Amino acid sequence: MKKRIVTHSNDLVYAEFDNFEMRELKLMLTLISTVTDDKPYFYDAKEIKKLVGMGTQTYEKFEVLIQELQGKILKVEVAEKKYRTYNIFSVLEFDTGDKTIQIEYNTKFIPFILNFNNNFTRYSLENIENLNSKNAMLLYIRARANLFRYGFRITVEEFKSKFGNNYRVADIDRKVVGPALTAINNLTDVKISVEKEYGAQERGRSRVMAYIFKVSKKKKILSSDLYKAMEKANKNRYIKESKVLNYDTIEILSEEYSEKVLIKGLLKAYEEIKVKFEALNYLKAIINTITVEPEIVYSEKTKQKNIKAIDKNILIPLNKNIETVDTILDDNPIDEKLEEELCKKLIATQNITMEFLQNMKRKSPKIYTRTLMSVK
Repeated sequence: MKKRIVTHSNDLVYAEFDNFEMRELKLMLTLISTVTDDKPYFYDAKEIKKLVGMGTQTYEKFEVLIQELQGKILKVEVAEKKYRTYNIFSVLEFDTGDKTIQIEYNTKFIPFILNFNNNFTRYSLENIENLNSKNAMLLYIRARANLFRYGFRITVEEFKSKFGNNYRVADIDRKVVGPALTAINNLTDVKISVEKEYGAQERGRSRVMAYIFKVSKKKKILSSDLYKAMEKANKNRYIKESKVLNYDTIEILSEEYSEKVLIKGLLKAYEEIKVKFEALNYLKAIINTITVEPEIVYSEKTKQKNIKAIDKNILIPLNKNIETVDTILDDNPIDEKLEEELCKKLIATQNITMEFLQNMKRKSPKIYTRTLMSVK
């Protein structure tokens, strides 16, 4: 199973979510994890309920959550002491009969979740699913955005404005930082510690001005099966020469794929790769052939589950095996216009070149086609 990845601009990391309840924020991030373009989306309400921790609750309560989220306003800082507000959705509809949700995003909000080249954050949705407080989610997202800096700073004033309730320092320690860090350290892929920054003394006592958070990625312990699969894959001449498969890249891949899929994908790569390559995305193209599976997003045209539109005339069932998919594509090749669009998306989001894609197409057409199919 491929993990659901949340990707968004860092502007959202520093936005104000004071008027969001915990489940509203979790629902928004869950929906964002499925976005690939600015077209309408249809979801199975049962699946979304489960993802936001409401699997056992009634659809009536879930409908209230949908209605509440529709009315939320996002406040984003655009300059010092200057904010701009956004509606997230132009349409957020819940069909109580079919138990489906229709989403259309506000065109002004779309740039926060699509088509950004830098200044963005990615993380596995499962880390958010495990957290049960809004403060923990906000601190986790801030930690992920600053992981490459190994830390971040939040002033007392920012805690008061962006974490709500106009907390005193004692409340920040007891109600926000302490519980949030315990949850993050126990339930997510990062480790956080905190120190206080003090200012000038006030009535004989130093005053807390800010909190300094130190962040590190938890070291993933490889299972013996995954370790063996990595060793086996590296016995493939072309994988070994590429030098793309090591402990660091296994951690990267583990953020996107379950261990079961990763093991199967590495073993398939060992058998299938027969050309030189340099980018990790080439290896991921093989792993993606293992992850063809039903999605929670409906096709807008048919509203049938478990399908994904490859072009206007081809609807490939995602639960078909890759040989069946190859056969369908052999009979119905992707048209040139769609191919060009998918290549542009790959280049923009995966840090690869057109030359690399053309080389892949020439040497391994099926892997090239599967790579295009993997574009979100």
